Amino acid sequence: MTREGGCPVCGTGTLQLAFTIDGPERRWVEHGVTLCGTGRYWEWCEQCHAYEYYCRSSVPEWARSRVVTEDAGWRDPRQAARLIGA
Repeated sequence: MTREGGCPVCGTGTLQLAFTIDGPERRWVEHGVTLCGTGRYWEWCEQCHAYEYYCRSSVPEWARSRVVTEDAGWRDPRQAARLIGA
């Protein structure tokens, strides 16, 4: 998934996302967006390989296909990219 606005470092528009959910999944709606849990996520650029880690975030339902588990190598953004097929 490419995030709107592109990479703030190189400007190519190739940001990718991978999420993990902490604790049990639950569903709620906030500001019109359906969420499926609270967790963390990586955001990285395919072009320049800059990345950012966000340690607390609500996980949107649309990102469900981008959820990986801690034990699957979550702490490395390159491994997270492989896990979601990016």
